[in-house]
Amino acid sequence: MSAQLGRIAYTISEDGTDLTSGTVEVAEGDVIVERPDRYGEPVIRKILPIAERFRLILPHFPARESDKVKGFAICGGRDDRHTFSWEWFTEDTPGHGVRNQEPGEIQFEISPNGEVTCLEFLTDVSIRISDFGEASPEDPKWRILVHAGSEIHWPQFEPA
Repeated sequence: MSAQLGRIAYTISEDGTDLTSGTVEVAEGDVIVERPDRYGEPVIRKILPIAERFRLILPHFPARESDKVKGFAICGGRDDRHTFSWEWFTEDTPGHGVRNQEPGEIQFEISPNGEVTCLEFLTDVSIRISDFGEASPEDPKWRILVHAGSEIHWPQFEPA
């Protein structure tokens, strides 16, 4: 039996109209961890499918030292098209982050290597998603609203 990693309650909308909502009980094996080499810098992407076609993504750049991490991104995406999403959270006090654009607060833990290992949504947080090349932060095509109280314990990257 897989270990429980968390619970994400969400509502997904397109052009302001709700498409679906639900709760994902996150178990070990649900999170996809990949390490593509992009933009000349290695990145670790932790991907959580949450509903048909939609996913939450937590990128991590291991070249950064954990004591220098002052914020991080949470992204959304679709698995059937190329999209853009980048929601930045700045650490205002240790283990607490506020969103730079639009409202949102999270609580988090970071491992010694700088990876986010635990994430709790203290307020509802809307993750904006646009078709790549048509990114409009003020008017995204889709939103994943992660409801307050949702949390996930992200697995750490384990090199092969």
